[in-house]
Amino acid sequence: MILNAQCFADRSSRLATAIFCRIFRHFRAALTIVVCGLALPANATPEYLSYYALGRHATAAADHVNLYWVYGDWNESETIAQLAEAKSLGMPALVHAEFVFFEGPYQSARPRFAIRPDAEARWAAFADDLQTRGLLDTMIAVYPCDEPNLNGVADSDLQRLIGIVKTNPKSADKNVAAIFSAEIAQKWGGLHSALGKEHGYRSSLRMLDWAGFDCYECPNIFTDPLWRNLTLQGYVDGPAAYANFRRQLDLPRQKILLVPQSFLSVVPDANGNFDQPDDPEMFFDQAQKDPAVVALAPFTWFDQPGWKGAANVPATLNHYRGIGQRIAGARAGTPADTPPGAVVEYVKAPGASPAPGEHYFYSNDAAEQKALDAPTSPFIRTGQSFAAFPPGTGGAANTCRFYSAQASSASHFFTPLPAECADLKSARGWIYEGIAFALAMPDSAGNCPAGMKPLYRLYKNSAGSVPNHRLTSHPATRTAMLGNGWMSEGYGADGVIACVGR
Repeated sequence: MILNAQCFADRSSRLATAIFCRIFRHFRAALTIVVCGLALPANATPEYLSYYALGRHATAAADHVNLYWVYGDWNESETIAQLAEAKSLGMPALVHAEFVFFEGPYQSARPRFAIRPDAEARWAAFADDLQTRGLLDTMIAVYPCDEPNLNGVADSDLQRLIGIVKTNPKSADKNVAAIFSAEIAQKWGGLHSALGKEHGYRSSLRMLDWAGFDCYECPNIFTDPLWRNLTLQGYVDGPAAYANFRRQLDLPRQKILLVPQSFLSVVPDANGNFDQPDDPEMFFDQAQKDPAVVALAPFTWFDQPGWKGAANVPATLNHYRGIGQRIAGARAGTPADTPPGAVVEYVKAPGASPAPGEHYFYSNDAAEQKALDAPTSPFIRTGQSFAAFPPGTGGAANTCRFYSAQASSASHFFTPLPAECADLKSARGWIYEGIAFALAMPDSAGNCPAGMKPLYRLYKNSAGSVPNHRLTSHPATRTAMLGNGWMSEGYGADGVIACVGR
């Protein structure tokens, strides 16, 4: 990894009519729930998706990231602030802890990664502080140093750091993680072994809970051999980088962080070529095949001089959005785990068409959910749901469900607004499917009754996207969607369309 120090008004028909006009102008298609032959694995293997050193960008990526990667740039107060943000988003956090263990920049004439003589005491104080602030449980993993082999942290020093975390009673249950540069996978076995020139991190590598390596110059870490062996039968390919890394680990105890390249180079090389992102689906496919993979950690979300991060490479972002939502959906369980009356959110799966990762659908019908959860369905759960009332519940608004009869871009639409429902029933191209469920309504300023929380409605129809709406009760998701080209629709400044149970 390379990071620099700067890294980082009333309920009137006017509202209904305005929203309806936008829907009618742009939504021209039908979403069919019939399965379309898309074969997808039943469950995602990895637990997490997060971009390396995501930090405060987590809010913008909250629609598909479920692990907050804290990077305070050697700043303790910033690290604590990011942990607090992770807690507010409901995300577990992996925490960079260089500032605890190492001398760091501008603090000593010694090398940047020289271990402090009081490292153990500093870690104890930091853990105590997190416990006092109520943040200790938010931290599920500790990242003592990025690329130890590249940064000159000796195997013995890394062992010491792991031991400091694991022997402290407040952090003994935390995962210790590290990502190495490519040589940790390349310089092991084969000629390196014969010449006694292996990378030298075997002991510390096997002490980690989560381990990974980055190799942005590798065309394919899963298939390209590292070397060729000459045998009596001729040349035989040696292992690929991933296999060579994997065989060094203490499996199944240890878990693997997969680190695909997610940035696009904007500076050509000597041959005029631009470095392209790794194929997200290839890495996700490997993650589903290997039970040792705990997380995908693409590098990276943000821009830096010379590259565009995933946030500004739409094709890459859409893939990771779909992958992240699939991971969340796999962890959300099955219809049997869903509370009665809950409306489950689905999204188009990676590989499905159109708009994987950005095309949403909602259902509280058990039979329909069963079809949507089938391996051949083009939809997956996002992991989000919200509580609704049965149709006809007093004090709640019946929510109409429609789909378009035209085929240019498929979408369903849900509305609890009577005027909007009436308009769409008479609109050409829309088919009324009935009352889906009932929702409580906010006042004209978007305020919900006591004991209820807002349900936000967002809309997107930007160039290159399929027009669609999303319903969410998660403020962090709403913020992320607004940052990705969606618009609020509803009452008040925040676009509250209804109210749901807490």
